[in-house]
Amino acid sequence: KEEIKLLFPESISNEQKIEGPVPAWAEKSVSTIRKFTDSLSVWQFARMITFAWIFSLTYWWILPSLQFPFSDEDIAIKKMCLYVIGTLFIPLAIGGMTNIKNNSYWKEQNIQKPINLWLYMFQGAYVGFHVGYFFMFFLTLMLTQFNLQSAVWFEMIKILFIIIVSYASAQLVPYNLWRAYQRLELKDGWIFFIFVIVGPAWAFFFLEYYEMLVSPILGAVMMLISISIVIVIEIFKNHK
Repeated sequence: KEEIKLLFPESISNEQKIEGPVPAWAEKSVSTIRKFTDSLSVWQFARMITFAWIFSLTYWWILPSLQFPFSDEDIAIKKMCLYVIGTLFIPLAIGGMTNIKNNSYWKEQNIQKPINLWLYMFQGAYVGFHVGYFFMFFLTLMLTQFNLQSAVWFEMIKILFIIIVSYASAQLVPYNLWRAYQRLELKDGWIFFIFVIVGPAWAFFFLEYYEMLVSPILGAVMMLISISIVIVIEIFKNHK
């Protein structure tokens, strides 16, 4: 307790003036830190640590696959193997952090099969994870076409974007299904569980057509084709 008081004395936490040669910025900084730590519950602190681990694992497993062109085939295989591991386990961790069972909205809906709520929540985490990843992949591919290198801060943004999209999707997928069908049955959205194995499938495709993807001409053509397909799908959905 004495050690804690040396760092966070009561006078600082209560915004009282400290006598002695204490800089104003140091006093305000310690006061802010004290208020922040006091406001955290054990659960909130555990969530922060877990998200830090998720960020670290995404950095170790996923980011290397977005740092192409690769120097040789062995490096490419190693990085895509890490990518596969990440796509199988990181969305599970992100989905588990949604704390959906304590959500007041879902408590009011009286879900007949709670297990389906959890399954669709994890499905959403996988869908969002891959959507976020492929968005960053095509952005990285564009930079590669122009021989531009990503800065360190932009690499961090890539990771955060993937995690945020996955976390948001984990909550939106079951909610959107419930609004559409007023139920959560597996027959309504089972097809999208295929996103669980998108990671291994994409790794195989990427390694098979790597030279084509990073080619200045063929890579650009494939990007245009992919973007055109997405636009056509969206137009069809809106027309329907």
